[in-house]
Amino acid sequence: MMIDFLKTYGIEVNAEQAFLLDAHLHFVLEKNATLNLTSITDYERALVLHVLDSLLALPELDAAPEGALLDMGSGAGYPGLPLAILTGRPTTLLDAREKKINALQDFLSKQATSLSVEAVAARAEEFAGDHLSAYAAVTARALSALPSLLELASPLLQQGGRLLALKGQLSADELSRAAQLVSATGLSLVGHREYSLPSGEHRGVAVYEKISAAQVELPRRPGRAQRKPLA
Repeated sequence: MMIDFLKTYGIEVNAEQAFLLDAHLHFVLEKNATLNLTSITDYERALVLHVLDSLLALPELDAAPEGALLDMGSGAGYPGLPLAILTGRPTTLLDAREKKINALQDFLSKQATSLSVEAVAARAEEFAGDHLSAYAAVTARALSALPSLLELASPLLQQGGRLLALKGQLSADELSRAAQLVSATGLSLVGHREYSLPSGEHRGVAVYEKISAAQVELPRRPGRAQRKPLA
């Protein structure tokens, strides 16, 4: 089912990739009874809103430089794990909520795969201290407003690396505030695509490239990016 479903939307997967995508989705739905990993409990709906929603950002990730991927606020592993499965990039799934990371670690430990994926419990600001400029790409799905995402991603990205912000429909105000932070964060908008899921939800992915060093000292203290954004 997974192979045929994704092929309908132009996403080609092999048998091993389909197995991992399906196994992860079933794992999330089963664990959800006790861990509250997702508000979606129906397999068919989760297939669209988690798996497909994650993989529709493949064109943007393929356009990023080769190298490691970091998924900020990974939660149940979306979009980072499906993207890692299809691209084979070394990937870090990062989330501050330890119970969710423990669940991801449990899943990953049981998979016989050549994928290089780790799950880490930490805030992005704290994690950045030991991982400055370590990633070619950073993803974040429905995590925070764009100005906050730019600030959090900037110290983690290498020169030329890209932030892929997966969100609902982006407002002109949010994009405008993010545009004010080119100098502060060194990140500049290089792409913005909007589309709809087959279930009707509107989505957008905004892509920012690290074009220069940040002109403010980053990362700031944990929580500052959300409570007092730079724009």
